[in-house]
Amino acid sequence: MTAAALPNAGISAWLSLSHTAGLRSGESVLVLGATGVTGRLAVQAAKQQGAGRVVAAGRDPICQARLRHTGRISLN
Repeated sequence: MTAAALPNAGISAWLSLSHTAGLRSGESVLVLGATGVTGRLAVQAAKQQGAGRVVAAGRDPICQARLRHTGRISLN
């Protein structure tokens, strides 16, 4: 069941950055709700799309620690 739902979150995160926001290489990105499924994917998608800086804001300290290990991310 989880595997079937994952593409929805991934596509949502990717398109929000590339199509809706028009992210360009080197720009900074703030991801609110970065400790949720779509937020975590948005953090990774922003990095892959060339964001210069990704700021991830979320409430789950365990997930924040995991995000910290992905690199190039500021946690707030």
